[in-house]
Amino acid sequence: MPTVKASDFATLGLARGASVDEAKAAFKKLALKHHPDKGGDVAKFREISDAIASIAAAAGRGAEADALLADPLADLLGEGWARGFADGSVDPMQAMAAARMRAAAELGPRDPLAEAAADLGLGGMSTDQLQQLVASMGLGDDDGLGGLPGGLPGGLPGGLPGGLADMAAAADGGGGGGGNMFKEFFDAMPEEERGPMMALFEKTFPAFLASELEEQQHDVENALFAAAVQQGTLRGGTADDAHAAETPALAALRDEREALAEEHNRLAIEAFGLERYSMAAEALAHAIEIDPTNPAFYGNRSLALQRAERYEEALADAESCLRLDAQYVAGYERKGRALLGLDEHAAALAAFKRGLVLEPEHDGLQEGAREAHEASTRQRMQIMHAGNEAIGGLPAQAGGASKGQGQHGRLR
Repeated sequence: MPTVKASDFATLGLARGASVDEAKAAFKKLALKHHPDKGGDVAKFREISDAIASIAAAAGRGAEADALLADPLADLLGEGWARGFADGSVDPMQAMAAARMRAAAELGPRDPLAEAAADLGLGGMSTDQLQQLVASMGLGDDDGLGGLPGGLPGGLPGGLPGGLADMAAAADGGGGGGGNMFKEFFDAMPEEERGPMMALFEKTFPAFLASELEEQQHDVENALFAAAVQQGTLRGGTADDAHAAETPALAALRDEREALAEEHNRLAIEAFGLERYSMAAEALAHAIEIDPTNPAFYGNRSLALQRAERYEEALADAESCLRLDAQYVAGYERKGRALLGLDEHAAALAAFKRGLVLEPEHDGLQEGAREAHEASTRQRMQIMHAGNEAIGGLPAQAGGASKGQGQHGRLR
């Protein structure tokens, strides 16, 4: 938990380092005794209220820091792998090779690259062709470390504190070479600096590496998407093909149902204009129930839910919209906005980029991509600051992440 003044714990009659639950229990007892409504001391009640607020806020910051510094790669690379990279007890290239073998064994005969390509209508491309396509974007057979130190911590605004910036510069582009560039860097560092800097590396690098690998995965998938657009294999709406075989009676019934669904959509647009977003979502639920094949209804409800800060639901609707019509440009903006609301910045940026493949001059997608990039940069700075606080060494700077509610986007 981040540092709390000892006096805050003392005010509640606790020793420093007591748990949040202990602090809440102590506050409850003291509040019953000192509450002004029960004739208690107003100043004392304010003092214990300020103390519990300070302790609770610090606990919240601690939970956020734990989430930022989580190591999602520990199952693949083993516990303590970052420290091992730095002190030389773990060989980075061997660790990454072993991780790839374990991942391949878990996948068995499945080929995720081929599966993703098939989903985009590129099933006719051979594995070699798919790999060449990915390699053409500079995303080929990478060991997962090439250029990472330079491309990750060193790429933060203003660089890194202390010697980590020097490590980033020294290792940039050297990930594919022999030896352990991390150990070499720390071995060359003055002994008095090595301990704190290695601790900072151990705390922050797992999150940075996981972030970089996620971005690489999105880049590969977007390369396939761009190829699908170029080759004209991306699926679009199929309603017109289905309607061509209808009898006049069925066509008349369909027209009646579509008109009713559009009326609910119109009511949703009115509610949206009045900023009654949940009401708009309810009206669109009726439209979808009547006509579940219209991607615009899902896209519109996604936007309404996003404005109501119901991001998980908004994301599900955006994905439903795009499953119906992968060429529905607004669906990518809806998906990106929902992902921003969920603080999934890399995935949000990938969604915005997909939409821009279809419509490069789309203002909302361009703005969303900028916001996603900025949010990702802020998060990386937060990782550094959380790491600094965790090791108790380097001063933290303010920086906050924001939810993704841009002004672009309207129901249609």
